[in-house]
Amino acid sequence: MEDLVLLHHAEDHINDKSNGSTHSIKDTAPQSTKTFLRLMLQPGISPKNFVLFLVLSFSTICCFVFVNAIQPFLLGAFDVDRDNMGQITGTFTFADQLYSLVLMSFWGTLSDRIGRRYVAFIAFLTMGVALFITPHAATVFPGLLLLRLFFAQGGAAAASMMTALLADYVMHVDKGKAGGLMGLMSGLGAVFAVFVFVRLPESIGLASTFYAVAVFCLLIAALMLWGLKPSLGSSREGRSLYELTKSGISACRDPGVILAYAASFTARGDSMVVTVFISLWTYTYYMDTQKCDRSVLSDPKSCPEAYRTASILSGIAQTCALVAAPLIGFLLDRTSRVNGVILAAFAGILGYGSVYFISNPASPALYGSVCLIGVAEIAMIITSQVLVTQRMRADLHGSVSGAFSFVGGLGILVGSQLGGFLFDKWTESAPFIIFAVLSAGVTLLGLLLRKKIAAYDLQQHSVIDNELDVE
Repeated sequence: MEDLVLLHHAEDHINDKSNGSTHSIKDTAPQSTKTFLRLMLQPGISPKNFVLFLVLSFSTICCFVFVNAIQPFLLGAFDVDRDNMGQITGTFTFADQLYSLVLMSFWGTLSDRIGRRYVAFIAFLTMGVALFITPHAATVFPGLLLLRLFFAQGGAAAASMMTALLADYVMHVDKGKAGGLMGLMSGLGAVFAVFVFVRLPESIGLASTFYAVAVFCLLIAALMLWGLKPSLGSSREGRSLYELTKSGISACRDPGVILAYAASFTARGDSMVVTVFISLWTYTYYMDTQKCDRSVLSDPKSCPEAYRTASILSGIAQTCALVAAPLIGFLLDRTSRVNGVILAAFAGILGYGSVYFISNPASPALYGSVCLIGVAEIAMIITSQVLVTQRMRADLHGSVSGAFSFVGGLGILVGSQLGGFLFDKWTESAPFIIFAVLSAGVTLLGLLLRKKIAAYDLQQHSVIDNELDVE
């Protein structure tokens, strides 16, 4: 109990630091602030800007979920051998994230220089072009792989902007609720992807579906250019990209940032497991049990059961996440963000661990597991992003967001490559077991760092007080 009191007290102090306040008299002049949906927006941010941030959250996750969920069926169209399906799926995701790792910190740091709006525009423009070209690929290697990497350029930029804009647009006191709302919109995007985009091939075919989603991305790109705040995020201090990137790494001196980065490692991998490996498990199940003929499984119109089962399972996970997101955000503003990360990771242990005991993806027993996985996934995403935005300096939002996304990409690398290999060589539940273990690691790390985070926050507040006394 004493630890909890200390942690709450310390977080009250760090709140002012993350908002760039040092309690100086000269900083108390009234500034123009607005509220939207009972959230206090940062000075200069309009409700239109915030709505477009929510649109970005919806659209980013929608595109990610679509590309990951449709991938096994896209590979099926190229007659990929069933025994290699897991490894090829893992290799695609691994290559995507390895390339993204190089770009995530770059995009976040670049947005500190040129502004978030232009990076968000480039993100969706790139994803749209990549999806439009995909149906014209002639081979799996290098054709589809190169297009997946092209898509990854835009995906890395969009992912970095989600965290940066959350930090930019909302006052700290409401960041938990704003994170919950962001999670709600992300969940809606995921649900829209699995119930609309992923099921479109049943009626219009695979190629036309890619064209439709490409047009969606291009429309979102235009909205980003129109609706996000033009100047926010631009660095006028003349610092180089190298210096800004270094600042994102040096933020790890704060143990709270270390925990947020560790949570990001697991959170991003969580979302990949739900979309990639649930679809892959369903696809291979229908092949192995011969419920659909191998020759027609790649044709959505000939074997809709596989598409339908995959979309139902992903839909349950994303719907549960959707319902949980606002509650998680509400609770985060009333408890320690560190405890929020610990509880989210513990839910991941239960959700992912339970899949080990289920052998049939069409079994109703899996519904409860994927629902809990969905809740754990969105909880880890929201709590990690709110924790990191609470602790980053106001002039380094983009740099720290880029580093945060970079670490998340590492989580996807580990989950996709190791998970894909073990999927083929050991058991279909291997990717879920991996993330149950990672969730346990984050839980333990949070418990170990909780006191250190509180002590660090009080020390930082003491330094600020001493500086003010000198003045």
